[in-house]
Amino acid sequence: MRILLPMLLLGPAGCDVPYDVPAEPPDAGKRYAVPEAWKLVREEMVKAKACFAERRPYCLTDRDYLDDAIQLDLDTHFHGRMPLNERWLEELTGRSRAHWNDAMKTRHRSKVSMKVQSNWRSPNRDKRKGRVDIDLFVPPGELSVDKGEWRIVSDQVVGQELDSKELARQLDTYRGQYPNMPVVRLLLDIPIQGGLGFRRWDVRHHLQSDRVIVVDPTDPVGAWVSPPLGPGGFLPYLDETESLATKSLERCALGDTIGAPPDCSVHPPFNPTKKRKQGVGSKEGPVRPGWSPKTSD
Repeated sequence: MRILLPMLLLGPAGCDVPYDVPAEPPDAGKRYAVPEAWKLVREEMVKAKACFAERRPYCLTDRDYLDDAIQLDLDTHFHGRMPLNERWLEELTGRSRAHWNDAMKTRHRSKVSMKVQSNWRSPNRDKRKGRVDIDLFVPPGELSVDKGEWRIVSDQVVGQELDSKELARQLDTYRGQYPNMPVVRLLLDIPIQGGLGFRRWDVRHHLQSDRVIVVDPTDPVGAWVSPPLGPGGFLPYLDETESLATKSLERCALGDTIGAPPDCSVHPPFNPTKKRKQGVGSKEGPVRPGWSPKTSD
């Protein structure tokens, strides 16, 4: 028996009804070929601010994750097809980034958690003149999302600082790997307990002075400084007879650059919201001649 298909479902020559391409706006901008458009959107949507702790190592950048987010927006706004003009590609990129961010917080949260653990075990190391930066960032913990915002609870955090023993272990590990490097520097993002966001810390070991220097990047004036470590190295901190918590350290003025030792003849107050006045007789204490609050070289 012959079956006749309803003609309403068929176009010319038995094809599907052709896609009705919307008229482009007059300010559509540059046009791209389809492969170029996909490549552009993938590159532009990957911003660290969309990732956990706003750090690139925690972004899920495999092509499948990106293309899933892009295709979701194409299906919603463009009948599944890639637009080829600049204006619509910008709109597509912004919405795709939001889809990508949402997927990392929901369906792929466990993969982000694995990236946090992996980065802690094997962080990026950036060698520069006179120092090596270790990008430890966030200590591993239980990752969650509250009202659309990332949260993490780590048993390696005490207050808003990394536990002293764990900090000593990390410093001991990387100082052992770079015994002749003038400065070994750890970059840390410590989750704020009971709230959202992170407190950034910059912890350095200076080879020449043999001191640990704990810097809050929001404070351009001073740092917390340990006594010289001596023959025992980090052992007193590893066995917890001494502490690297800021409350146990001396408050000293920062040097002019990351590689400069601190000046412990000057004890500035901690005021991250107000820059220290320059000049003799200021309310915030004396200033070493030639000293400036610069913290990076």
